Order: sequence, then structure tokens, then C-alpha cells
Amino acid sequence: HGMVNLMIFQLVTHVFALVVVYVGFLDAPPTSPSHSEQLKSADEKVALDTVESRDLVAEEQRHPRSRMEDFRILLRDLQALATNVNYVILMLCFALGVGLFNALITVLNQFVKPLGYSNTAAGLFGAVFIVGGLLGAVVMAYLMQRTKDYRILAKSGIIVSNFMLIILLAILYRDNFGPVAVMFFVFGFVTVPLIPLVVENCAEIAYPVPEHISFGLLMILNIGTSLGLSFAFQGVIAVDAWGPPPWRPINLLLYGVYLLLTLVIVFFYHGQYKRTVLDVDFVPGILSLSHGSTAQPARREEGDDNAEDLDINGIELVPSSE
Repeated sequence: HGMVNLMIFQLVTHVFALVVVYVGFLDAPPTSPSHSEQLKSADEKVALDTVESRDLVAEEQRHPRSRMEDFRILLRDLQALATNVNYVILMLCFALGVGLFNALITVLNQFVKPLGYSNTAAGLFGAVFIVGGLLGAVVMAYLMQRTKDYRILAKSGIIVSNFMLIILLAILYRDNFGPVAVMFFVFGFVTVPLIPLVVENCAEIAYPVPEHISFGLLMILNIGTSLGLSFAFQGVIAVDAWGPPPWRPINLLLYGVYLLLTLVIVFFYHGQYKRTVLDVDFVPGILSLSHGSTAQPARREEGDDNAEDLDINGIELVPSSE
């Protein structure tokens, strides 16, 4: 009965939050929050003006788009995301990574119980993981605002968290509560901040697709992977250990999957800063960014219809050599 009451309470609070957001939030802010958003809105109007007459534009301003038109725009955005290689890499790795640790927190009691830790100890491990993650997110927010090096920070963060996971699994054995609790804190400190980093990287590489669509897809896929990995972990935890800690099947599965997505992010993810390029001051001739990418004024030759490196605003994005 306690679990049923908890689920009912969660349902009521979530429905209340949904109603507040639906009723109280505007579809768009009255003014653009950034230069890139202002340019995107202007480009959409220009693109529409080149396809349809001014009379049709004026008519659409008087009458909002239909659901079918909104659906076609959504399909266009989804197609753009599906053909964006960096976005697909980020989406799969994010869904797998966050799903991995959502599943771990879900089965944390079963994860540590064979090593002699009680329900109370498992709860404390989960609590210090979250507290460490919140503190790490504060530090990461400062670094993100200070450097704007979202891609470098993401790659560095996932490498560091990889080593922290190795240490955590290596010391996770019986009668070692203190060091294990400390490592759960440290692991949360370096792992949870990767989530806001992914959000920023997602917004950059998916531009001009709206953020609620690009990141919403990541969250939808994350829910599925979290559920699937939770069931998988429960089955693997029941398998007998192949030797003393850390040689447990669950440890090897956990680290193997995390190592795989780390390698993919480090070696194959090369997302461009499409939004930041438009939000910084433009210097005639070339725009240098602290994160190694550069932007130059687009030079399109007459009759050249294959300028694939040009974004919708006529800025040529030159990826870094990373």
C-alpha cells in the first residue's frame, strides 16, 4: 500500500506541474533570448517569403498554422536530426549513459547487498551520489559559462568519470563502507554534470532545430534504455561472481558499456558550435572562438548549389582539428 500511495502522490504532483506549465507558459518569449534565436526567426520569415507570396504571409500571420502544418514542420526537424551524424552519436551515448546510471540507482540495493551492505547503506550511497552530482553541476555550470568549451568539457568529463568508475568498482567489497561512500560522492560529482553538458552540446549541434525537440528525443530514448537496463541488471546481478570483487558480471557489464560509449564520444563526436558562432561578436574577416572552431563569412560562388558547410544564416562553420 505504501508504494501505491507513493505512485498516486507522484501522479498528482506531475499532473499539477503539467497543468501549470501548459496554462502559464507562453509558446515563445516576446523577445528573442539570444542573437542566434533572433537570426533563426528572421531566416524562417525570409525562407517563407521566398516560397509564398506576401499576401499568403500576411494571411498566416492573421491565422495560426494548422495542426497538419505543425506536424510537417516537426517531420522536417526530425529528418534534420536523423541526418545529423553528431546528433545521432550524442543521442545514443546520452541515452545509454544516463540509462545506465538510472538503472544502477534503481537496483542499487540489489547491487551492493551481495557484498554485505544493508538497505540503509544502499540509501546512503544513492544520497551521496546525488549530493555530489548537484555540487559537481554547480562547478560545471561555472566552467561552461566561463569557457564555452562544451565539446572539450564533455569529452574530458566522460574520461575522468571513466577512471572514477574503475576506482569505485575496484574498492566495492565487504566492510569498506567509508571509502565506498566517498567514491560514490566523487563519482556523482564527475558524472551528473555531464547531463547539462549534453544539453548544451545538443542545442549547439542541432541548431536551428528547436531545443525542446532535439533534447526531447534524447529524454524519450533515455526512458526506454533505463527500463531495459534495469531489467538486464536484475538478471545479471543474480549471476554468481567469477572471482573476488571486482570480478562480478554486473561490474563487467556496467564498465564495459560505459567504456564503449566513452570511446565513441572521444573519437567520433565532433560537434560544431553552430549557435555560439552567431551569439558572439563578429570580427570582420574571421571570428575566433576559444573552443577551437572558427567561423568565416560565407563565400558562395555563382551557380554553386552544393555549399554543404553553410548554415542557414550564411556563416561558414569550420570545425576544429580535434
